[in-house]
Amino acid sequence: MIIDKKGNIQLENLGLILTPGFTIDDLNNCPAKNAFIFKGTYGDWVSYSINPLIIHDCEFAANIGFKKNTIATITMVLIKDEKNGWERKGKDWDSWSLQEEKEVNKIHHTLVGLDKDEKSKEFEWGSIYSGYDNISGFSSITIRFKKELKHKKKWLFW
Repeated sequence: MIIDKKGNIQLENLGLILTPGFTIDDLNNCPAKNAFIFKGTYGDWVSYSINPLIIHDCEFAANIGFKKNTIATITMVLIKDEKNGWERKGKDWDSWSLQEEKEVNKIHHTLVGLDKDEKSKEFEWGSIYSGYDNISGFSSITIRFKKELKHKKKWLFW
C-alpha cells in the first residue's frame, strides 16, 4: 500500500514522510520544500503540485490541498509503475483511451488496498478513494485527512 495504517505517506524521491497534520509551515521548513510547486489560493484552500511523486516504485502526478494551513487532500494520478513494467500511453487527449483509464483504476485500487468493488475506505486518520470519473475522463486516487487528527511529528526526513 502507498499509505500506512496511520495515514503516513513516504515520498521516496523527496526523502520525506507526510503525516496527517502536516502544515504549510512544515512544508516551508522542510528540506524538500522546493519540490512543492505553488498552484494557487482559493478561499481557505492552498494548492501545491508535485510531479513526479515517487511512492513504492510508482510515479504519480500529484496535487496537495491545504485547508486553513493543514493538509486536507492529496490527489494522485499514476504515470508509471516501475515494479510491474507499466507506463501510461495516453499522455494527452489525442492518445487517451477508456481502456487505459480502466487499467489505471485497477492499479490504483491495488496500490491503496481496495477490493475490486470498493471505491473508498474510511480510517481513523481519514479516507482513501480510488475511481474513474466519467466527466473528467481520468482515474485518480484521493486521500482525505481529518483535520482534528494531530501527530507530534508533522514530517520526517531521512
